[in-house]
Amino acid sequence: MLQTPMLQQIRDGMRVYNLLEVIGMHPTLCSHLYVPKEDDRPDSDYIMNILAPVLSEKGSPKRAKENSIINFFQDFLQDLEVTGLDEEHDEGNWSLEQQESRLSVPSILQWLTGQRHKPLLPSDRATFKINVEFDHHCNERMPGHSICFPVVSTNTVTFPVEHMQTSAQFRHVLTMAIRMGRVFSRV
Repeated sequence: MLQTPMLQQIRDGMRVYNLLEVIGMHPTLCSHLYVPKEDDRPDSDYIMNILAPVLSEKGSPKRAKENSIINFFQDFLQDLEVTGLDEEHDEGNWSLEQQESRLSVPSILQWLTGQRHKPLLPSDRATFKINVEFDHHCNERMPGHSICFPVVSTNTVTFPVEHMQTSAQFRHVLTMAIRMGRVFSRV
């Protein structure tokens, strides 16, 4: 009941500037101003919420390394949001090489799942997960090698723990894997 006078006051204020007429003539142009629309661009929080890590036994040294990698990944995504370039704008000002080398949170999601956006259907969003596995034994399988890259397949990423001990190592290996892996996803 108290809302009616407040809404009437808003309506009267809109009449002063002929906004009601403009909205009436151009409802699609003005709808985003008054009707909230869910953003389908993923952010770091979205990706972290859909991760489903397969962790080792609680309290084990393996579990501590796995938790560190999850934290490194979260820091990496958050840094991309803060310092990353907005891919939606100014693409014309970048060379093809610069455009291909840029990383963003949507490009990370595309690398992980094959799509740059959140699932469109609410039912798909509710069940959408990215499985995270950890490879602790790459040195046993391939003695003497110097680097392994994360492996991505069917909404599952496997991180090579031995090559991602520090945040700097994690960033280097992940960035190189994504940038070099993009070539294989293009037809």
